[in-house]
Amino acid sequence: MENSALETAIAREDIELIKNLINKGANVNAVNRETGETSLMLAAYTGNLQLVKILLEAGALANAVNRETGETALVFAAQRGHKDIFEYLLPLTTDLQQKQYAEAELPRGLLLKARRDDPLLSSLIAAVVRGEIQTIRELIVKGANINVFDENGETPLYISVSNYAIDVARVLLELGADPNTPAENDSYTPLAEAIVRRYTEMVTLLIEAGANPDLLVNGATPLMIAAESNCLDIANVLLQTGIDVNFRTENGQTALFFAARSGKIEMMQLLQNAGATGDYSEVLEDWRQNEF
Repeated sequence: MENSALETAIAREDIELIKNLINKGANVNAVNRETGETSLMLAAYTGNLQLVKILLEAGALANAVNRETGETALVFAAQRGHKDIFEYLLPLTTDLQQKQYAEAELPRGLLLKARRDDPLLSSLIAAVVRGEIQTIRELIVKGANINVFDENGETPLYISVSNYAIDVARVLLELGADPNTPAENDSYTPLAEAIVRRYTEMVTLLIEAGANPDLLVNGATPLMIAAESNCLDIANVLLQTGIDVNFRTENGQTALFFAARSGKIEMMQLLQNAGATGDYSEVLEDWRQNEF
């Protein structure tokens, strides 16, 4: 944005400074060169209706479209769950597609706003990130939902797995965290996340706590994820649970196929020793041709 002072004032929701800058000639329709955002989009994001009205009265364009995202201020308000701003901007927005998109985004935006505004949730997530185990215990006693999703669609347990915080994960599981609840954004379970991060000890902990080693993640089993990632130790842990090594996806693919497709010879041998069947020599040869 050309007027960095105006952008800063909007972020701080400093009404008086914003009025002064506008009176001095600040361009309310200037665009941030990096994000493509206008001052009205920023105001809609903050959730300050008074600020939105001031900018509109000063000539801000309600129908300006972010060149990076293709969204108007109305969509920004909807995605942040600012219903009052959404309702104010709706009749000012002329693009029907923008209106329909914003209306579709509003329910999730309201849900995310409720999560942001939940003091117990924000405190719990902060404690998980910082590894403050005693605080986590205290918050659960106070009524914090241990399986709630944060603004990013992740549970406290999922966050602890992503952060390699096994002590935190252990406490959360002891307190009742569900090891099978997937993240909202990518449908990965804590177990799948631990596999991708090659965190064998975490995988073992999750399985012992009840994580389902057969639970599909985006159509693939945990073993398939481990096979393609060549996580031999983790594959061993999964195989020890008695899972079906020859389970097939809807496309007929097995864990052995995933290993062959990515050229994981040791993994193929491990799976075959565990009873995996199927001739994937052509798949392996295709990988070799593409690799070399």
